[in-house]
Amino acid sequence: MDVARPPRKKTVRNVLIGGGVLAVAGIFTWLATLKQAAPTVDMAVVIQDSVRQGDMIREVRGPGTLVPEQIQFITAPATARVDRVVVQSGETVTAGDVLLEMSSPETVIATLTADQNLNAARAVAGDPAILLADEPTGNLDSVNGEAVMDLLRELHRNGATICMVTHDPRYEAHADRSIHLFDGRVIDEQTAAALHVP
Repeated sequence: MDVARPPRKKTVRNVLIGGGVLAVAGIFTWLATLKQAAPTVDMAVVIQDSVRQGDMIREVRGPGTLVPEQIQFITAPATARVDRVVVQSGETVTAGDVLLEMSSPETVIATLTADQNLNAARAVAGDPAILLADEPTGNLDSVNGEAVMDLLRELHRNGATICMVTHDPRYEAHADRSIHLFDGRVIDEQTAAALHVP
C-alpha cells in the first residue's frame, strides 16, 4: 500500500537559486563598470628622448592595437547604403571630390510614387472619355494604390471608360468586366481560374 508523503519544502533550494542568480548578476554588473585595458607597448622598442631645439620626428613601432580615445559618429538624416567607394583610404582629395556613391531605397520608392502620381494626374487632367491605364498601381504601396483606384472610380462615375491592365487581383474586383490573357491570348474566366491567372 502506498503511503502519501507530504510535499517537500523547496524554500532552501529556491533561496540558493535566487542567491546564485543575484551573485551572477552582481558579477556581470561589476564587470560592465570596468574600463577597457589600455594597449601595452614593450619598453624595449620605445626610444625616449627630449627635444632640445627644433622639430624631432621619430617613427615609433610596437606590437599591439591602437585604440581611439574618442569616437564620433556622424549620422545622416536619411537611411542609405554605400553603392561604391570612389576614393580609397590614403588617397589625396580636394574640395568637391566625390568620396562615396550612395543610394536610398526609401527615396527611390518615394520618387517612383511621386512620378506615378504625377503621370496619373496628367492623364486625367483633360477629363478624358477613354483612359488607358497600364499598371497604374504597379510601383505603389497599398495606400497610394488605393488613392489611384479612388481617382479611377471617380472618373468612371463621371462617365469615363477605363481600360486598365493589372496583375493585382485586388484591383480587378473594381472592374465591371474582366478580360484575362494567357500567353498573349484571351481566355475565358473558367480557364483563368483553372490556370490561377489573376
